Amino acid sequence: MEYLNNEKLAILAWALISNSTLLILNSAYFQHSSHLAQSFRVWPEHHLSTLICWAIFFIPFIFIAFQKEVKFKAKVIFIITPILVLCIDKFQHEPISIDPDLKQAKQDKPNIILIGIDSLRSDLLKSHMPFLYSQLTQSIIFDNSYTELGRTFPAWNTILTGKYPINHGARINLLPSTNLTPTENYLPNQLKEHGYKSIFAYDETRFANIGTHQGIDNIISPRMGASDFIIGLIADYPLINLLSLWSPSRILIPEIYANRAIHTTYRADSFSHLINTQLPIADQATFLAVHFCLAHWPYKFSTRYPADFSYRQPYYPSNLQAVDDQIRELMTSLESKGYLENSRIIFLSDHGEAWEGENPVFTSIKEQRAFTRRIAGHGSDLVTDNANRILLAFKDFPNPQALYENTYKLASLADISPTILASLGLPHESTDGLNLSNPKLPQDRWLPIETGTVFDAKDVTADNVVTVISPLLERYTINQLGLVEIKADKIGDAIAQKRIGIRNNSHVITLEDDGYYIFNTTDNTFESYPDLKAFKDNRLEYLMAWCRWHDKNDENCK
Repeated sequence: MEYLNNEKLAILAWALISNSTLLILNSAYFQHSSHLAQSFRVWPEHHLSTLICWAIFFIPFIFIAFQKEVKFKAKVIFIITPILVLCIDKFQHEPISIDPDLKQAKQDKPNIILIGIDSLRSDLLKSHMPFLYSQLTQSIIFDNSYTELGRTFPAWNTILTGKYPINHGARINLLPSTNLTPTENYLPNQLKEHGYKSIFAYDETRFANIGTHQGIDNIISPRMGASDFIIGLIADYPLINLLSLWSPSRILIPEIYANRAIHTTYRADSFSHLINTQLPIADQATFLAVHFCLAHWPYKFSTRYPADFSYRQPYYPSNLQAVDDQIRELMTSLESKGYLENSRIIFLSDHGEAWEGENPVFTSIKEQRAFTRRIAGHGSDLVTDNANRILLAFKDFPNPQALYENTYKLASLADISPTILASLGLPHESTDGLNLSNPKLPQDRWLPIETGTVFDAKDVTADNVVTVISPLLERYTINQLGLVEIKADKIGDAIAQKRIGIRNNSHVITLEDDGYYIFNTTDNTFESYPDLKAFKDNRLEYLMAWCRWHDKNDENCK
């Protein structure tokens, strides 16, 4: 004990206090942190005790500043640093006020604004997304809308081209741009010829390399590329976590700030601030697309909203509440910067989200057997409604009556681009999708649909997971731009692991391991045929619809 003099005891005491304070602050703001967050979560972030912890956190700065050995300039630095941090952060978080005269640039063309929500289910929309719901009450909603492929990258390529995945090429995530449809087929490039600039904002870039090939002039996002994957591994450390609260950290740690992929540190307001600070004033006709990824798995993030353990996925409701806040902030920013003075807005989702256990059960019309597939999430099944149904709503578009009269008809993501082009009086005949304001829009039609790469996890255990996953990771490489993409020689293997099908208003037809299945989604029955010959002999009209998109070279399709 003789070695533990007062100075050493003070150092030990301060080490205990400061580290405890650090963990308490980390837990207050990042409740899913792996650093004892549940044990140290004593107070929420907006609490007097949390403010006291911040004061304790900055005491070393003041203590050092008043040491006699410290020079005057250093004293000033240590004293003003905490004040400067707080002031800069306050300034960065203040809403931007724009001089009305600056946003009155004459625009004879409307701004086209797409607001996308990842993994959106409709069951909580009214109760947990009141702002979006209020916007939808002023919009024209297509209730019978579906995604062609329930993955974000393929879905947005469908939106931006008006082509089905089978034609635009983006049938899997992280596909090289050389495998995609030519850049001139993308809506932003087509609009550019008519005086538009394009902006795309999204908060999860790991599996969606959207950029210049899609005709985007300006990307608002966390830093894209391999560094996102690598730096994301070191994100969850208390000091780094607290640093990410400071809005200038978007410059210091751009891979972490506003990055939904790093769920422990992601805060919904950080993405709103990123958009607010980087979105320019509306001085030119603009195509703006914003995609909110927050509702995507793993559902957890740093939030003030509590989990709802009465819901099947307890953290999902708080995701929707936070997305609703983000959309409100976005609309405020758009209003302040002049984008809404002449605009056409589309609210959409790239796909839905299904919970385990709600997959439909289909009964055979020929024999005593049933069919179901226990799959949760999205992009792995073609018949589960909640996984494939999407939001699609149009606000402030011309000729609203024509749109309204078609709202009961089948619609899809591929219809967005031609509908936009038609509203601007521009040609759209090269798209696969249809103009939803066309009075002659067909009552029904067949859409080609497909899943993402389906990974069969039924044989995976804790002991062999590394062995099973490693070959999948070996599919990817880093290109010259530092972006992760799938290797050219691995694309075929990935596509071979997909399920394909077609759908209309009442039926979904899929190719399963043991043959062709026709699902009636109105009465939950099905019939199956082992091959195309049997399919042709029994259901020629359905076979002709199938052969338009699949198995075109098979003799039964000729």
